[in-house]
Amino acid sequence: MNKSLASILVFLGSASYGLLSTVTKLAYQHGFTTAQVVGSQMFFGWLGFWLSSHSYWRQTLSLSFKEIAALATTGAMSGLTGIFYYLSLKTLPASYAVILLFQFTWLGIGLDYIAHNRKPSLFQQISAGIIMAGTVLAVGYSSAASASSLTLSGVLLGLLSALSYTLFIYLSGRTVRQAPTIVRNNWMVLGAVIIAFIVFPPRFLIDGSLPAGLWQYGGFLGLFGIILPFYLFAKGVPYIGTSRAALLGAVELPVVIACSFWLLNEQLTLLQLSGIGIILAGILLSVVK
Repeated sequence: MNKSLASILVFLGSASYGLLSTVTKLAYQHGFTTAQVVGSQMFFGWLGFWLSSHSYWRQTLSLSFKEIAALATTGAMSGLTGIFYYLSLKTLPASYAVILLFQFTWLGIGLDYIAHNRKPSLFQQISAGIIMAGTVLAVGYSSAASASSLTLSGVLLGLLSALSYTLFIYLSGRTVRQAPTIVRNNWMVLGAVIIAFIVFPPRFLIDGSLPAGLWQYGGFLGLFGIILPFYLFAKGVPYIGTSRAALLGAVELPVVIACSFWLLNEQLTLLQLSGIGIILAGILLSVVK
């Protein structure tokens, strides 16, 4: 696979994450809780992977315990990202939490340098700076925001969400690479499900919320939050590396803002449009170079 196609796959996988917050808000409007939404997303994502990969079950079960544990740990990083981010929102304004999450753009470059001694190019450094500047504008950050609204626990949780997302991107392209992508994803998704069910026990399976409409939201979130990004990252990241994948991941925020505007009728300001344009320019610069 050439790098251009791999970049497109990672770009699409990152963009799919941008659909999740809007659909989650719609689920909340219909009375479903965070535990129900997160749990159903993980459940349907796992179920979809395993049912669609029935022809690979023999290979999936043939992996060693060490390989299974490594893949499950990779998937757990994705599950932890959502958990840390949600918990940070309990004590931080949304604008701060998003900015903290988006630290993965430079954390990915830093991890690539530490792990493989790949010094970021000048264009990668410039791209990361441009993306972070655009992120601040796109979330509508106000300098008038009071520092008293910050909490140490919230900041730490926000940074942990960025770190876990960086580790997921890094590990998804390197763990048990000799196995088929579908086989690897089966165990990664299971890891995400296990960590999510530890934090949010799956009571939605017996509380009647699924037939009440939760299945629609859980199915959509499972497809765009689990199945597609896991598959696309596992296919594309090995060919472009963590640094470029982290920069491409910044497309998630423009998708979030666009979906909120179209589906939730949220206000879209000129400042946010400017931020979106800057983010896309930074992504384009990183891909072209």
